[in-house]
Amino acid sequence: MGYSFNELVALICTSKDSRVHDWFFISSPLKPTILILAYMLIAVRIGPSLMKNRAPYNLKSTLRVYNIFQMIYNSYLFIVIWNETQAIRSLMNDDCKIKRSDELTLQCFGYGWWYIMNKIVDLLDTMFMILRKKNHQITFLHVYHHSAMIVISWFAFKYMGVTEEHGVVMALNAAVHKLTSSVRNDKYCNVAHEMGMKKLLRKFLYMGTTPNW
Repeated sequence: MGYSFNELVALICTSKDSRVHDWFFISSPLKPTILILAYMLIAVRIGPSLMKNRAPYNLKSTLRVYNIFQMIYNSYLFIVIWNETQAIRSLMNDDCKIKRSDELTLQCFGYGWWYIMNKIVDLLDTMFMILRKKNHQITFLHVYHHSAMIVISWFAFKYMGVTEEHGVVMALNAAVHKLTSSVRNDKYCNVAHEMGMKKLLRKFLYMGTTPNW
C-alpha cells in the first residue's frame, strides 16, 4: 500500500517513544540534517576562507577549559549510562531485553539526549582548529567522525529507543572520549610526539569513537 507525501513526512517524524518527540533537536530529521550540512560547509569552506588573511588565535587557555569540561561531562555520562546498562543480564533473557518502568525508561532517554548534546558540543573541536588555522587537521576522517556521531546517535535515539546495545556503545564511547580529552593536554601530546606515536594514537582514538555499523 502506498503512502501519500504527508503520510511519509508524518512517519519519518514519528518517534519510537512519543514522550521524547518534542525534546530539543529530536522532533524532525530536518534539524540534524541542517546542522550537519552547515557544519560541513563551515569546516570545509566558510571557516578556512574567513581565516585566510587573519592571524591564528591563541586559544590555549580556552582549550584547557574545554578539555576539562569534556573530561567531566564524559566521565559523568560513562558512569550513569554504564550503571543503568545491564548488557550481561540482558543476554541471559530470551528476548535480550531488560524490562524497565516507564519512569526509568524516560530517565534512560534523558541520558541518551545528553549524549547527543555532547556530540553537538564536540563540533567545537573543528571550530577551534579553524580559529587556530590548523586546517591540515580538518581531514575527511575528522569531518566524517563528527558528522556520523550525530547522525547515528540521533537516528538510534528517535527510531530505536532504549536498548542495552546502545547503552554499551554510548558508555564505551564516552570513556574513550574522556581519554581523547586527556590526550589533548600538552604534556600528553608532547610525550606521544616524542615517541613518534601521535598520529597513530589519534587514528586509534578516532576508530574507538566512530561507529562502523
